[in-house]
Amino acid sequence: MQLPHGLMTADGTVHRSYAFKPVDGRLEAAVAEHSRWPDRATVTVKILAAALDRVGDMAVDETVARSLAVGDARYLMAQLARHFEQDTKWLTAKCAACGMPFDFQISLGDLPLTSGTGAGTVVDTHSGPLAIRVPNCGELIAAGQSADPLATLVRAAIADDQVDIAKLSDDDLQAIDTALSALSPTVIPGIAAPCPSCRHENAIAITTSDWIEGLGDGPLEDVHAIASAYGWSEQDILALPRNRRASYIHMIEQARGVVGERYT
Repeated sequence: MQLPHGLMTADGTVHRSYAFKPVDGRLEAAVAEHSRWPDRATVTVKILAAALDRVGDMAVDETVARSLAVGDARYLMAQLARHFEQDTKWLTAKCAACGMPFDFQISLGDLPLTSGTGAGTVVDTHSGPLAIRVPNCGELIAAGQSADPLATLVRAAIADDQVDIAKLSDDDLQAIDTALSALSPTVIPGIAAPCPSCRHENAIAITTSDWIEGLGDGPLEDVHAIASAYGWSEQDILALPRNRRASYIHMIEQARGVVGERYT
């Protein structure tokens, strides 16, 4: 599997191949725990640091995850949803034309990519042309924590460290932000969904990390049920993949004469 943009290391090599770790209870628990962070950029970095086995030939930790291009992180969260078998979703929207609510289905793992080149570009500003590059996840987190997120992100994206951000107008900052949005190839930010009542094509924004909200506490209920029945340790239970835990829980519930709904 290949990243749309790729991760460049200090020697100029661009690494695009990647692989996720196998999904077991330990990974499910880590993703569920990291999903509780208050800002989505930090959530994404921590989840990808936990879930990615490698990018190129590099083992992935939080430092590597912070270095990922923002567009690559968005793409990876869509692919991770598929890895967790959470990528097919039913969503509800309200038609902008007739006002009727309607349901539609998407598959995050199948969403097409935008046509960004991934290379830097030049934006004309009142202070002259400025070369910009794709920001990474660490820079996005820093921008979100600053008093002026847009200016902080622009500062990180401008190749020339000597540029005085204070001299850029609001129009300049907006032009750079618009250019950044189109720069890095990533999963499309929205789709057109037709209303079944009036056939109006509705523009629907898509977030590739919303699926984590459905994980709840992860496999903790499984740990409780299996540990109570067999006396196994938490680590032994978390080492099991989801389908194995489901089989044990099914047998436990059968023995107790209970019909469970957790995996139905």
